[in-house]
Amino acid sequence: MTATFKIVEPRMLDIQDLKDLQSAIDAEEVGSKIVDVCQGSVDNLYQIWRYRGDGGGHGIVVTRVEEMLVSKEKLLWIWLLAGRGMMKHFAAGLEDIEKFAGALGIKKLKTNHTRKGMTRFATRHLGFKPVATITEKEIGNG
Repeated sequence: MTATFKIVEPRMLDIQDLKDLQSAIDAEEVGSKIVDVCQGSVDNLYQIWRYRGDGGGHGIVVTRVEEMLVSKEKLLWIWLLAGRGMMKHFAAGLEDIEKFAGALGIKKLKTNHTRKGMTRFATRHLGFKPVATITEKEIGNG
């Protein structure tokens, strides 16, 4: 399987890219809008990756570089992802993201997904390991 992942500027996103980005935002329930992600990319907060794979696979991955406050360790977060053939192509294209991270001196990639199955996919097929569990409780007003 071959897939290419390339960082693209927001102005280069086509209609399919925007649909994939909206799907990623909706699936992760992050409260952001496409314009927020695009502005974050322009401001160098996020990297928007376009992928194209065999058999018409396509998608968007959004990453962000983060420096830890105390240790100063730099991490690359794989924040948003969506597209057709993602499960099939992501492992093959992850090498491009790892090269980008390595060029910045980053030694760890992290994910934080709310979608069921993404943690399982990342651990079984991409070499990630779970390191934390997040729990949540909604509270009423007053």
